[in-house]
Amino acid sequence: MFVIVLGDDSGLNLTLKKNKKTFAISADAVINASIVNVDHSEVLAGPITIDKSVPGTNLDQSLIVVEFTGAETESILAEGDALIEVQVDDVKKKTWFVEAYLIKGTIS
Repeated sequence: MFVIVLGDDSGLNLTLKKNKKTFAISADAVINASIVNVDHSEVLAGPITIDKSVPGTNLDQSLIVVEFTGAETESILAEGDALIEVQVDDVKKKTWFVEAYLIKGTIS
């Protein structure tokens, strides 16, 4: 589970898997991500397009870096469990949901 501090910039390293194995993501693939509530009824932030040139990204090992800016998360009012929805469109669309926990920071 990833912790996202609302109003802070976050860089989340996610390894996507098919059948419990990493896979190669095409450099031409379009990758988007959103933060959604647990029952998928509301998009809390996003969608954003994943920058495949961010350091730490390894498309051959299906490792992406999901970066939400503080501006994208500061308006989220709900704290607690959420999901990061990631969709890879590489000829066929495939979607993953990753558990996250949203919390407001206490340091001003």
